[in-house]
Amino acid sequence: MSSVASDTGGNCSYCGTHGLRINHNVDHPASSAFILERQLELIRQYPDCHFMSYNPNYTHGAPDVVVSRSICLNRKSLLETLDNKRSFRTFARDVVPMLESQVYRGRECTYAALQGSGLWTDSEAYIIQEAVSSGGQGTFYLGRDNEAEVFNALNPDREYLVSGFIASNIPLNLHAVIYDEDSLLFPGSIQVIVPSGQRLLYRGADFPAYQALPSEIRKAFLSAARPLCEAVRATGYRGVLGVDGIWTKRGIFLLEVNDRFQGSTHLLNRALLETGLPSVQECTMASFRHEAVSPELRERVEVVSVPYSSFSQIYEDGGFHGHYLLNRAREKNVPFELLLDGYRENQDTENCACQYTMVFRDNILSPCDRDQAVRLHPSLPAPSPAWRKSIRVRSLTELKIGLANQGTIILPQAADYIRTHGGMREGTYFSLDLLVDGTYMNTPLSCKLVGCSPYALSLRRSGDGLCLLYFGEELADVEYDARYSQSCSRTAAGIPLERISFLATDRLRLQNNPYCTFPRHGMGCRFCEVTDTDQGFSQADILETIDHWFSMRPRPFRHILIGGASNEPGRERETILAMCRRIRSYSRMPIYLMCLPPRKQDDIQAYAEAGVTEFAFNMELYDRTLALRYMPGKGRISRERYLNALSWAAECVGKMGAVRCSFIAGLEPMESLLEGVEAVCRLGAAPILSPFRPVPFTDMQDVVPPSNEWFLELTQRAEEICRHYSLTLGPSCPACRNNTLTIVEPREALDFRRTAYSEF
Repeated sequence: MSSVASDTGGNCSYCGTHGLRINHNVDHPASSAFILERQLELIRQYPDCHFMSYNPNYTHGAPDVVVSRSICLNRKSLLETLDNKRSFRTFARDVVPMLESQVYRGRECTYAALQGSGLWTDSEAYIIQEAVSSGGQGTFYLGRDNEAEVFNALNPDREYLVSGFIASNIPLNLHAVIYDEDSLLFPGSIQVIVPSGQRLLYRGADFPAYQALPSEIRKAFLSAARPLCEAVRATGYRGVLGVDGIWTKRGIFLLEVNDRFQGSTHLLNRALLETGLPSVQECTMASFRHEAVSPELRERVEVVSVPYSSFSQIYEDGGFHGHYLLNRAREKNVPFELLLDGYRENQDTENCACQYTMVFRDNILSPCDRDQAVRLHPSLPAPSPAWRKSIRVRSLTELKIGLANQGTIILPQAADYIRTHGGMREGTYFSLDLLVDGTYMNTPLSCKLVGCSPYALSLRRSGDGLCLLYFGEELADVEYDARYSQSCSRTAAGIPLERISFLATDRLRLQNNPYCTFPRHGMGCRFCEVTDTDQGFSQADILETIDHWFSMRPRPFRHILIGGASNEPGRERETILAMCRRIRSYSRMPIYLMCLPPRKQDDIQAYAEAGVTEFAFNMELYDRTLALRYMPGKGRISRERYLNALSWAAECVGKMGAVRCSFIAGLEPMESLLEGVEAVCRLGAAPILSPFRPVPFTDMQDVVPPSNEWFLELTQRAEEICRHYSLTLGPSCPACRNNTLTIVEPREALDFRRTAYSEF
């Protein structure tokens, strides 16, 4: 955590001096007067001093004594042309691709009027912008449901620039420095744009996410930015220039330029200085000294890696979210650095003023929806008031989604309690199963930005158990499954039982194969931590493991899952049949088989006759193009093969949910996934929605998951489809729904947990 104190070391700020944290994205005359007063004071002390402005547009309004001492200053009329969105678009429309926009007065900006304008016929919402504004403070989103709020925020007599809203877009930005004979373009970033009230506010930048974009997007942005920079250069402009654009399914559009330094300049400068390159400010000064861009500088700048992203916490809803993360940072176990810029918690703060900036050394954004949109990590912005209320009243569906998506922090006292009370039984993928209000909920402990999660496990005040915290406030008492101790831990051949079997909630999982075939052939699923390592066990070891578990009294499981690693096609049949026969020699408990979809109906029939009562053939992604991207091996299996296998299995064990197909929610657009849900339901099979989780040590460990609200909408719409076919989202066992998306029924798992297992 770092900070620069006001009024020390020559530093001086309006916010520090006056004890008021202001919103710097709106004009503040008192702040401007403070800066001018300070400049005049410096001139009196140091007559030869000079100033370099963050935003030169404000310099021309100062007295001549300040203007004459300002370096890197373009002429006033040119700055006004570029700074005004309306005049800039007139200037640039014949040079680069621009969005269609029209000028309307505030009183004319009604939803009905814009819908009836005959323009933007493919838009259901609109962007209304003030001609001169920064940080999104003058950018309004007008949709069907917020017309009154936007209309009241607009000045009825002021002119605004209106354009159609493209819902799926990636907001892009880059820095350029304009020299006498050329323009130097720096690596770009994706802008972090977050809705706030009726506005779309700039909250940060992500350079790593930009580098992860497909090359055609980056090339298209550069191809549009270069001629724009050349056109600006021809006007006589010199120095720093920020270029904003968006990528859409219709291609690239440029929106505006910033004739100043930008909110992301400090991130770019870090990378430049770390690699021995001049800062953006140094390049700007060089351009005003009429220096040329050296070939070496150009070559190095074009390939420099910028590993930084940032997110600004703003004061909204009492500033609770910013205060919470500030307290987390004081505990020093967080994945970010703080730039406090003099911020103090007890300081009076204007609405939407920046509290502080979080700096990360990796991405906080990820492209989504076939690279047509972008999403921000759900733990960084404050939750909506509606979502926060749902959690505080313990709405179990929302709570389950939040825990699964954002993870949980285990506080030190809670960790000590777990260690001294049997240890916790870890769930799959570095997670923990909790019982909250009688419902099993699975939550990751080690995934991207879990240190920013609002959820934490703490010791109860009484000291006799654990409770769940939400933003530091007690939410509910929780229980966890203790680690299960076994009298025998290895087979006769010396194979650890944990390589073959895994106990989670009330289900015993048995692997039928010692390795996964896909990573073995260099085509592993990019989101899965399973490698091509052969676990070294044989069919005899598997059967011995079954004997061991069924010798226990009472048995700590209620049903069996066979699966976990994909076998070579055609080689799993005999092992699976042998496993079923051995289980059936002990019990009639349900057997759930999860495997690749067989090519032959006879295989499914044979499994059912051997004792399998439930089947799962997991397509993972309905969009098979995306399936190939994320699963280069498994993605080659056709959609038709999956649907055929699901249909055959439903004929064997019924069409009321005993056959299932799992989808990973969050790796394909929602509409595509819902098509898959309906396709499965039509066959009498139940879909399972497993929320995408960025598992550590995988290719996709840094991919950002969707928002909690996205998961909730998906769950509700999928359940509606299921009900139409007299089904529900799987699996059918309430305890086994711990890590899936479902509408939670209160205390749904508690009765199962209390029932004796030995009855099977």
